[in-house]
Amino acid sequence: MATLVAGVDCSTQGTKVLVVDVQDGRTVARGHAPHAVHGAGGARLSDPQGWWTALRDALARPIASAPLRD
Repeated sequence: MATLVAGVDCSTQGTKVLVVDVQDGRTVARGHAPHAVHGAGGARLSDPQGWWTALRDALARPIASAPLRD
């Protein structure tokens, strides 16, 4: 069984997840979920709950498709 690591990038427009096999650097799975950003006059705001929801959603596909053991 491979050793896997998940990397997470939460940026201004979405959250990305990449699952990598640490032994060979192979990408095993990936996911992405957007979150809303709003504002006016150069200011940008986002709801913290939206970031948590995006993280959950971005992790869902890699967790479902990566070869994880119980």
